[in-house]
Amino acid sequence: SNSRGSAVVPYSSPPAKRAPLRLYGSETCPYTSRIRIALEFKGIPVQVSWRNENDESNDADSIGRRRTRRMLEYDEKSVDPIKDAVSETKLPILEYHDHRISGSSDAILKCIETNFPKPSLRSHHKDVSDIVSFVRDTFSPIMTKALYNPDSSDCAEKELNSAFAKLDSAMAKHASKGPYFYGSRFTLVDVYLVPFLLLDRPLAYFRGIE
Repeated sequence: SNSRGSAVVPYSSPPAKRAPLRLYGSETCPYTSRIRIALEFKGIPVQVSWRNENDESNDADSIGRRRTRRMLEYDEKSVDPIKDAVSETKLPILEYHDHRISGSSDAILKCIETNFPKPSLRSHHKDVSDIVSFVRDTFSPIMTKALYNPDSSDCAEKELNSAFAKLDSAMAKHASKGPYFYGSRFTLVDVYLVPFLLLDRPLAYFRGIE
């Protein structure tokens, strides 16, 4: 099995009934996509509110939207751009009853798994934490760097080849029995990985990295 071009996203149109959760985010943001994928997998209705990047007013939500435009820009001082999110205007934002979690997709995913444990995104595989950490802290920033920092194309391509090789090696141990990272079982690894695998085509088109 090969990680490139192998993204399988269990996502369909959200149910029409009123959703108990509300998600605010950017439609093209892979961090927001992680939340959408987790909610869809669990069958949880959610109202999605896309932030309009062209709205330049100065209220708190508009400031958050403008920050979203910069969220995927590579910051060499930070391993993961979303990690620095500290204010409630940072996206993505998940509202659940009286709770509002913003900025960190890690925190939002933890909230989802805690409040909606079935079906579970957890796995019995011992290397789950290591793979999630690799995708979050290494693979995702490399993809972001390659796509949004054109001056780093040569270096980024080498880093990407190395990262994909590591993913392919790990997938070879598990993915032979199904379409997901751990074969037939969809897990947190897929939630973290799929949105960034989907950046593979833009990378080829805009940067010539295949």
